[in-house]
Parts: sequence; C-alpha cells; structure tokens
Amino acid sequence: MAYCLLEKPADRLIVFGDAHEGSRESGRITFAGWCIGNEEIDLVSVVRDGAVLGSSSALTESTPDIRRPFAANPRSARAVFHISLAGGAIEPGTPVLEFWAVKGDKRGIFWKGPIQIEP
Repeated sequence: MAYCLLEKPADRLIVFGDAHEGSRESGRITFAGWCIGNEEIDLVSVVRDGAVLGSSSALTESTPDIRRPFAANPRSARAVFHISLAGGAIEPGTPVLEFWAVKGDKRGIFWKGPIQIEP
C-alpha cells in the first residue's frame, strides 16, 4: 500500500529525508540533514547496528529548496536537523548508518547507507 505525506495511517510514520556528515570540530562529529513526515516529528536519531548513537529533538527552519517540493505539507517549514556526537562514538571507516524519525512509539527510517568517517 502506498501512502502520501498528507495521510495519517494509525500504524506508521511516513517520512522522507536526507542525511550526511556535516562537520568535525573539537573532537565531535556532526550529522546534518532534513526530514518531513506525515505527522509532527518528535525526534531524529542516528543509528548503527540497531543502537542509537545520538538524537536531536530540535528541527530548525528549512531552506526554500526543501519547502518548495513539500509546499502542501505544513511541517516542511521546520525540517532541518543537526546531531552532534563525540568523535569516539564512531570509529573511522565506512559504517552503515540509519537515520530515524520518531513520533511517540512510531518510527520511520528515512536514510540508510554507508558514510565515510575520516580519522
């Protein structure tokens, strides 16, 4: 069954988004991206092998390139996230990470793939 972002099926959170390594500063690694759901999102988490490495509950103002394609969705105005982790939380290499959007007990995985972590 296909859903759109304007629907609210009781059993699932429907999300779209993107994530990437944003920066490294002062021994920390920051991931950045955006996600939009069919419901208000409480939290965005970065996950490796089923373990949550870090989360952010602060979604900030979106840029026009994010708002424009999702103009009918009232949640598109606040969709940008930043998650900062201690540098040792992920060893250098190319781990497969997932980014989850969470609303209560529902979650939606909106990005999964390898990310190059530099030493």
